[in-house]
Amino acid sequence: MATWKRLTRTSGPQVDVNIDAVLHMQRHQDKHTTLHFSVAVGDKIHFLWVKETPDEIHSRPPQQARGI
Repeated sequence: MATWKRLTRTSGPQVDVNIDAVLHMQRHQDKHTTLHFSVAVGDKIHFLWVKETPDEIHSRPPQQARGI
């Protein structure tokens, strides 16, 4: 099963992220973290900017599974 964590985009809205699909995280001096994903389409790598630090992301508990 995927490990989902609720994070906050730099633009404001929250987003649920499958942490298992993240290749690496990079913290930037302007106070955002870039998540780079293992999914690519052609030569384009997918990434997401979030407000949380890598330490905050790692220490945050996963989202609870919801019934279908």
